[in-house]
Amino acid sequence: MTRREWLGANPPPRPGKSIQQLLEGLNAQNAKRAELVQLRQRWELHKAHWAAFTTDPAQAQYAQQQVNESTLQIAEANKQLAMSQDVPGRILQLQEELKKSARCPVHHNDLFRNLNRPEDMFTCESGPHQLFWTRVAGAPALVSLDTLNLPGLDYAMTDGTAIPRAQWLASHPPVLACPVHPKEQLVHQPDDRIDVFRCNKSDAMFLWTAKPDGAGTMNVWPAKKPLPSLEEPL
Repeated sequence: MTRREWLGANPPPRPGKSIQQLLEGLNAQNAKRAELVQLRQRWELHKAHWAAFTTDPAQAQYAQQQVNESTLQIAEANKQLAMSQDVPGRILQLQEELKKSARCPVHHNDLFRNLNRPEDMFTCESGPHQLFWTRVAGAPALVSLDTLNLPGLDYAMTDGTAIPRAQWLASHPPVLACPVHPKEQLVHQPDDRIDVFRCNKSDAMFLWTAKPDGAGTMNVWPAKKPLPSLEEPL
């Protein structure tokens, strides 16, 4: 599973301010709904009042006009209320989502999507500092960032901010000088994996991998020893 696929199954929380903006719009719609309900009630009372005079010869014509107008206004109010009938439910849904919105675990204020990496990176204005939506001990979590060297979206999912081997290899071309025979250049054979090289002088096998400081190194690798997975973090 790639990080992008993991994010699809575990979407990050939405920033609180964006939810609040949606809520403001829905609350305005809901206020209009309340006005429509009150208006409908007034027209219903108006209709009931004049319906009693439709049998009075002296007022029947005018009374029927008022009943007809009331019926039209009530139908229009019902039409508009039906078009926005999902608004109260959406408000409740967003209110619950607001409780779970992206908030800084250090400063407890709203976070903003980082425009350089909007898929899973957030910015806290206090500091400012960056946070990252990722997997920690098998569960989704927001973690503070101490590096901007982030795992790629289309590489294998890793915990925290660990870089998978395949991503590291893509940005670190191998140094082909043989560490055992400095005058020899290592070669890559077609059947070998992209990070495996051999010395023509001894046929020794070497693995291009990362040192603890992130720099590359050629390590002698026993031929029968399984290679580390390209999806594993370094």
